[in-house]
Amino acid sequence: MNTDRLSTGLKERAARGAVYALLLAFCGMGFGCMRMYDEPLKIAYSCNIGPVYQIFVMDENGESVSMLTNGAASNLNPSWSADTGRIVFVSNRDGNYEIYSMDADGKDQRRLTAVSAPDYTPTWSPDGRRIAFVSDRDGNQEIYIMNADGTGPVNITNDPDNDSGPSWSPDGRRIAFVSDRDGNQEIYIMNADGTGPVNITNHSENDSAPSWSPDGRFIAFETRRDGNSEIYVMRADGGMPTNITNTPLPSDESRPSWSPDGERIVFSGQTVPGQRNIYSIRPDGTDRRALTGVIEDEDYPCFQGKPR
Repeated sequence: MNTDRLSTGLKERAARGAVYALLLAFCGMGFGCMRMYDEPLKIAYSCNIGPVYQIFVMDENGESVSMLTNGAASNLNPSWSADTGRIVFVSNRDGNYEIYSMDADGKDQRRLTAVSAPDYTPTWSPDGRRIAFVSDRDGNQEIYIMNADGTGPVNITNDPDNDSGPSWSPDGRRIAFVSDRDGNQEIYIMNADGTGPVNITNHSENDSAPSWSPDGRFIAFETRRDGNSEIYVMRADGGMPTNITNTPLPSDESRPSWSPDGERIVFSGQTVPGQRNIYSIRPDGTDRRALTGVIEDEDYPCFQGKPR
């Protein structure tokens, strides 16, 4: 890792943060902003630090970066709780990938799962009481739901093919997920108890990484139907899929996550082979912004649970 490059980049972010704060002051004086919060929303993400990944948090503008995890193990796949009080994530610090939770400042880290098979991609239910996640503990990838403290895990897919990538609907009644049960990766929606799965993409190319919009009307997802990985937005019933990134090869976009107000989608993008950074974009594909670029590989972005 190039520490001089990292130090210079963080100083540049701090300078941009001062400018951003000044702009916020002008907005507060009535000079016109589309939206305002007492403070910017937060984005959690994983970043490659040497041989491992660590979890960082930054403001939605890419400023105020802080590292929440450290050590010799990888920590990745962060997901904010509904009240933004805790972050659930995956770590291999105990030998294989298990699910942990921690406070939003990185304190009070707790292990939630403890099985010999890997567990990954956890995501909080909208009410913060349950966590959906993926596990290989039954021999293939299945989606489980457990209580927020790690108790009571239940396999809700029970299918011989691989199921992954759970995303809760805003009302907590349904879960969007990825399955290859029809021959390739498609996006399905099922009830939160695992009943009634329906394929909503039905495309010959792989579709994955669904993320439900906060109003429940749309789903952002990752697809390779244009030759490289792009971010699309479709209606929650699968209708009207639209490419919102439209970047040519060798670009590669993945892992979308909606802001809690529905105004932006954050995602991981690769414009140079081997280097991924975090970007945000409006759901209509306009106003693409690079949020990172200092460190070599940044991935798994996730907005905090709701506006303050």
